[in-house]
Amino acid sequence: MSHCVGHEQCPECVKKGNDRNGDNLAIYAEGSQYCFNGGFYRKASGVQSFRKAAPTTDRRIHLPHDVTSDLPTNALEYLDKYALTKHECDLNYILWSDYWKRLIFPYFKDNNELIAWQGRSFDKNSKAKWYSQGDLVDFIYLRGNTKSKSVVLTEDIISAIKVARIGSLCTSPIFGSHVSTKRLLRLNKFYDTIYIWLDYDKMKYSQQVSNTARTLGINCRSIVTEKDPKEYTTQEINEWLYN
Repeated sequence: MSHCVGHEQCPECVKKGNDRNGDNLAIYAEGSQYCFNGGFYRKASGVQSFRKAAPTTDRRIHLPHDVTSDLPTNALEYLDKYALTKHECDLNYILWSDYWKRLIFPYFKDNNELIAWQGRSFDKNSKAKWYSQGDLVDFIYLRGNTKSKSVVLTEDIISAIKVARIGSLCTSPIFGSHVSTKRLLRLNKFYDTIYIWLDYDKMKYSQQVSNTARTLGINCRSIVTEKDPKEYTTQEINEWLYN
């Protein structure tokens, strides 16, 4: 979303007998719409989504009230450090919240339901670099070629976006460094090969997980590199995967 250009009546609020003033739904310059009262969201493409609760919680998941696609200089410099393009930012709905001073990464299901979001802090006084809302433990979020027979697990969303540039692969961030057996078994139903590409300090753990997976009949391989996946160029990522 960009800057707000007006307000309209929210159709979801109306169904509940609310929004009598007809101004709950904020209209943004690029065409998206958002209701700060009930969480109704319509993307610029016209696809609608009502933000329901994640499966494991009764709390409704909402993006910060002031999210915008107009990213400030410090956020752009951070993304540029990993060579993320504007197209990739738009494709992954990377937003900014000035109130939170965080870069916002929203995560939607296939039906455009908001399941969770993460915020990367740019506030020097913030103790937590990353903050999240929603179910990220069991949620499998896919990027890249979802019809591929190979999937690459990365620790974070930016690494997943970078690796997804390899058109023959699907990628999935695990939102941390723990790879559960449950996740591997679920992915094994759809993918012939699972690559685990964690940060270098998790090398032994990654190899341990791969060995355990193979004992379960899962074709699993660890990729060990000195730098995080997001710090490599597309050519380097391709070489690590296929050499």
